[in-house]
Amino acid sequence: MYNSTRSARLKAFLGISALLALAAIPTVQAQQLCSPQLCITATVFTKESTTIEFSLSAQIDSVGWVGMGIGGQAGGMAGNDLAICWPANTAGTGAIVSQRSATMNEPPSAPATPPAFKIQTPKSGFITTATPKRFTCTFSRPLNLATSPIAGTATSVKIIYAVGLSPVVAGAGGDPQKASIQQHTFTGSGSLQIVQKEGTSAGGTGNGTVTGTNAAPGATHTPGKGTGGNGRGSTSPSIEELLRTQDQINTLIKVHAVMMALAFLLILPLGASLVRFFSHLEHVFKWHRPLQSTGFLTVIAAFGCILAALAKSSSLNNGAPIVYSTHAIVGFVLVGALVLQVAVGFFIFTKYDPTRSRQAAIVRIPTWVHRCWGYTVLITGLVQVHLGMKLYGLWPTGKEVVWYLYYVWVAVLVVGVFG
Repeated sequence: MYNSTRSARLKAFLGISALLALAAIPTVQAQQLCSPQLCITATVFTKESTTIEFSLSAQIDSVGWVGMGIGGQAGGMAGNDLAICWPANTAGTGAIVSQRSATMNEPPSAPATPPAFKIQTPKSGFITTATPKRFTCTFSRPLNLATSPIAGTATSVKIIYAVGLSPVVAGAGGDPQKASIQQHTFTGSGSLQIVQKEGTSAGGTGNGTVTGTNAAPGATHTPGKGTGGNGRGSTSPSIEELLRTQDQINTLIKVHAVMMALAFLLILPLGASLVRFFSHLEHVFKWHRPLQSTGFLTVIAAFGCILAALAKSSSLNNGAPIVYSTHAIVGFVLVGALVLQVAVGFFIFTKYDPTRSRQAAIVRIPTWVHRCWGYTVLITGLVQVHLGMKLYGLWPTGKEVVWYLYYVWVAVLVVGVFG
């Protein structure tokens, strides 16, 4: 009994001693925020204490652009002051940075004020000391920037980041603020430690201790072990597979866009206009029904394409949750509204009696609902096409003619069908 009590006390003492020893060890914070595709550092140099330097280093062999945002939502683009970087030339030297802002998860726009980001050319481009060569973008910005201020005493900053595989299309006159940037493939967010260093940016590298956090919550990665890195695991996709998946996503998006445009700009308005102007002709419904059915099936097929694209995009981001844009939310509502419209139309078709000059209320009321709801769906569809064109980045990218044709055709529809 005595020995048992003595042994228990000894174990308790050793346990408390071990906890105290662990508590005495200083906590080491990560000086890089890393995912399998991107590592980011933040550095403030003592002789340049009013500015902060960010360095974004790609961890995969081929990228179109890399970017990060500060000051807004942690789960989306809204309110963030964005920096987007891409290679300056095919020779691999230098980089270009563009300052953008976003009010929602849609293509960001250039701020009204002159860009405050300054590229650090000697630290940017395809760094030849790395094997294989990886793209790095290093830029500086004021700490007290009005669009996204960072306190001089801050030890960390919350950021969002993204990587795109599609090359950036140069803007008019080579203006970085007018360049066209396609949607990202990889995204993530996290808290980045601000490293304090002696001297100036020219005398420091800004590199620190490496640790890793993936975009997916709870997952961790060590740089060099992720996609495209040295020592890549057999289950990690190659850059060729990533690019192939990205091409598949882009194809699905294009097919979705074309089919939706055909449905809401041509097929459905044509079917509605037949009834709008020729409802006194009995045989017009023989054209109205197949046209609207074709438009409905086209929308469903296009909806399936975008669901497949979202699933592939989610798999590229290791199952990270998808942040939906206004276009996506309106799209889900619109498809539901169209299903209801078709259901009401089918009900009228089964109850309509062509031999009677005056139909019963069971037909008249649904007919008015079908008519008013149909106009609502058509108008919403026109707006939805506009949102989709904007989301895909068709303006301004040298494709302004697409918008002119869209506006002219919408004007024709509004005057012809709704006038």
